[in-house]
Amino acid sequence: MVHDRSGAIIHANKAACRILAVTLDQMLGKTSMDPDWQAIREDGSPFPGEEHPAMVTLRTGQSLQGVVMGLYVGNPQAFRWISIDSAPINEPGTGELTEVMTTFVDITGRKHDQEILRRSQQRFRDLVETTSDWVWEVDENLRYTYASPKVRDILGYEPEEVLGRLPMDLMAPDEAERLSAMIADTIAKQAPFVALENTNVHRDGHLVVLETNGIPFFDAQGTFRGYRGIDREVSERKRAEQELRRERDFSSAIVDTVGSLVVVLDRVGRIVRFNRACEQCTGYSAEEVTGKPFWDLFLTSEEYEGIRDAFLSIMSMSLVPDRPEFPSRRVNYWLTRSGERRLIEWSNTVITGRDGSVEYVIGTGIDITDQRQLEEQFRQAQKMEAVGNLAGGVAHDFNNLLTVINGYSQLVLDQLGDDSPLSKEVLEIRNAGERATSLVRQLLAFSRKQMAQPRVLDLNAVVAGVSTMLRRLIGENVELVTNLDPALPPVKADPGQVEQIVMNLAVNAVDAMPLGGKLTVETRTVDLDGAYAARHLGVQPGRYALLAVSDTGHGIDSEVRPHLFEPFFTTKEVGRGTGLGLSTVYGIVKQNDGHVWAYSEPGIGATFKVYLPAAEGPVAPVSPAPAAAEPESGTETILLVEDEPALRAMTKEVLRRHGYSVLEASNAAEALRVADEKGCRIDLLLTDVVMPGMNGRELASRLAERCTGIKVLFVSGYTDSAVIQHGLLSASAEFLEKPFPPSVLLRRIRQLLDAPGASG
Repeated sequence: MVHDRSGAIIHANKAACRILAVTLDQMLGKTSMDPDWQAIREDGSPFPGEEHPAMVTLRTGQSLQGVVMGLYVGNPQAFRWISIDSAPINEPGTGELTEVMTTFVDITGRKHDQEILRRSQQRFRDLVETTSDWVWEVDENLRYTYASPKVRDILGYEPEEVLGRLPMDLMAPDEAERLSAMIADTIAKQAPFVALENTNVHRDGHLVVLETNGIPFFDAQGTFRGYRGIDREVSERKRAEQELRRERDFSSAIVDTVGSLVVVLDRVGRIVRFNRACEQCTGYSAEEVTGKPFWDLFLTSEEYEGIRDAFLSIMSMSLVPDRPEFPSRRVNYWLTRSGERRLIEWSNTVITGRDGSVEYVIGTGIDITDQRQLEEQFRQAQKMEAVGNLAGGVAHDFNNLLTVINGYSQLVLDQLGDDSPLSKEVLEIRNAGERATSLVRQLLAFSRKQMAQPRVLDLNAVVAGVSTMLRRLIGENVELVTNLDPALPPVKADPGQVEQIVMNLAVNAVDAMPLGGKLTVETRTVDLDGAYAARHLGVQPGRYALLAVSDTGHGIDSEVRPHLFEPFFTTKEVGRGTGLGLSTVYGIVKQNDGHVWAYSEPGIGATFKVYLPAAEGPVAPVSPAPAAAEPESGTETILLVEDEPALRAMTKEVLRRHGYSVLEASNAAEALRVADEKGCRIDLLLTDVVMPGMNGRELASRLAERCTGIKVLFVSGYTDSAVIQHGLLSASAEFLEKPFPPSVLLRRIRQLLDAPGASG
């Protein structure tokens, strides 16, 4: 039987129920104090409940052996004499006594035999009455000179069969060799044998585990003559212990193999169980933390007192599992050995004693640190996507307005001449429009709708090419250091956009170092594995070229970092920035399937890391852009299709002033009517891509069927990649992105009209 700390029976095997003639349910919860539990001594006097071996072991922690009592539980007809042993069960690691195991043997029949034995063999009475097991005597050579009849029950031998034999003769060879080596020193010292476990071979071949206790005896002259003692069969107890050990090992294996953190605390917060997942999460071993209060090891300074005091307060009260005060679920930080904070979501379960007080708390935790980080990244990505869509839409609408503003400003300047008193004012209007156009381009870059000409390029070459400009830009009090990886793989991107990334990050870094410092631009080859990708939303595992820009400035605090890449967010004073520099970097990087992360702490500078996917193929040379030439005029007929009236009027005026005949329409249907009326005497179709009803591509296709050789130039506030992605244009179509200055429009028209063949 197994008793808990109160002495109550919490487990009994079938033999116990059979001997005492009760069911397991009738047995569970009973103690030696129970009114139904009636026990007497061998002399017939009552056997006090507090002297029951289980209760004595609970008080003293010591084992008891061979305690004899007469006992019945609730039924006097089931009275039995038993011999009972008790042994403590201690908690691994702490050594705290948690349970007591008792084993007993039904000696009712043997009591009758003992009575006969007392009458016939008085000289053995004291010895035999002290034990329920095999009594023996060996000489100085360890050969049996006496064996009680119990040897027959234990080993199957008659007492006379063992006389003259050694104890090792009754064992298997390996066990005999082990025991001989173990007891050699004891025999030499003529010391007692105490609880010496040994495995013997029964006459029928099965193994029997005995526990040997023996004392040396001497003759009148003090000469050592041998040992007298008893052998107690503990096979059943050993099997029970092994079964209990297997169950505990099995439970431990389950606890250690689950992915969740499992920690068991006693009522004062000390750790009594710490599974492998806890070890992997915290970096501590179970041996290091067992017996220590969990708050001293794992709680942050912010949560230390609150959680510790709440825990101890709850544990000091009588508590049942459904008491609302007990925090069955909570989320809090745990510190690892290295000082890292891990966010753990705990589910707590209490183990209570019979009085309702908590004895243990079992915490099952899930490390949700990475999950929360991914959730935060996802929310940030959703916000950036929403802001990007808004920025892209706003930029598209502004493109039409800025095309009109810039176009008319240029037309007025062309008419006024340099000596006009109004030229300065109109020039300011045009300059403001161009600055607005630059802001719109930054918004388009953030929303990933900026026109780009990606090519396979050497990132090192781009960084080296922009370094000269950087040195002039950053000033004398900032040291520029470049560290470029010679084995860096090529990337596919627009070189102008890459230059813009470097310049924007550099300017941002210089602004963070008003008193000077060091600006480091470096490249490196990195392989991002699945574990990294799992912690960073949207990252695909693979090889990347890393561009890192670091400064030694004032750093960025935790409140600012989440907003770094949002458009119009800036910490600079009014007039020193638009808040679009980093958002432009973000948009360009995302447009090129890359990733950008900021690492910073206040006072120790910042590092911005841009990861661009490695590309295959030969590196395209970066050639300087050709110098812009004056736009040429023409006399051809152009069909202008634009649904925005102001933009249509401005474009018509630009074309008319440069000699072109202009036919205009506000939509595709009107354009088809105009073409039919003019007999398709049209040289070029200049049309918006996105219009109500029929789009620009469909219009061009219809006109191509009617007007042989007509050329087409598409314009849109969206980028070429955006309209191609949505199936509005083919990749070979001639395209001009709004807003555009009149000179660019005129050059593109002239180039297209002078080129052989048709387009569309």
